[in-house]
Amino acid sequence: MLPYLDSAVKNATESGMNIIINYHNVGEYIHTKGFGMMAEFWQKVAPRYKDNSLVYFELNNEQTWNSADYFNKAFKSTMRSVYQQVRTAAPKRHIIMFSFNSMGQPMKAIADDYAWVDWGVTSVGFHFYGWQTQSEESELANLNELINSEYTTICTEWGYNLTEDFMKPYYGYQVNAQALEQLKQSWIDWRDWSEMDLAETRDLLIPDAKSKGYWWADATVSSSSRNLKSAIPK
Repeated sequence: MLPYLDSAVKNATESGMNIIINYHNVGEYIHTKGFGMMAEFWQKVAPRYKDNSLVYFELNNEQTWNSADYFNKAFKSTMRSVYQQVRTAAPKRHIIMFSFNSMGQPMKAIADDYAWVDWGVTSVGFHFYGWQTQSEESELANLNELINSEYTTICTEWGYNLTEDFMKPYYGYQVNAQALEQLKQSWIDWRDWSEMDLAETRDLLIPDAKSKGYWWADATVSSSSRNLKSAIPK
């Protein structure tokens, strides 16, 4: 896969665009109680782009969906080993940790338990998803606790398909980017694996952003976007 990563990084670099590379074996720890090829992946990838300031490293993606695993000694030990491996190989590159599968996770408490992380060059990644067994209020309380803490944060997934049980119209917004913009969160949306075009961006996201005052590409409405934050319940 390295030639494909090289091509993606080349295209992003030529466009002046940030690019996140992530190890994306969903739920791997749940299924195997292990971390697969995560260490090998980063052994090859981290030094390859260590000097490119547009590249960010997302250590892993939804490695587990069980909150207790994040506090497990063996789990933490492996996370620390790979984190330090990447930090040594590419000391100037920013790392995104955890990429929590749901805001139902006690995200701040987990981050607090990883005291060995250099949070000056590391962010907490989360997905703007929920669980059927938890209320929207409790999930947003977890998120607000995290983003009001000392950690820098980034949403690395939110989706358009609200028929999925883990995707909710948070704060009543049908396009979750509106809430994320008003919460002052950097974000990336998520599409189905098979989708290769930008139809949702063109037909849903941009029209919604323009009509509701959070269109990030137009500096003339940036102040409106900031003011809209007051409309979000605490």
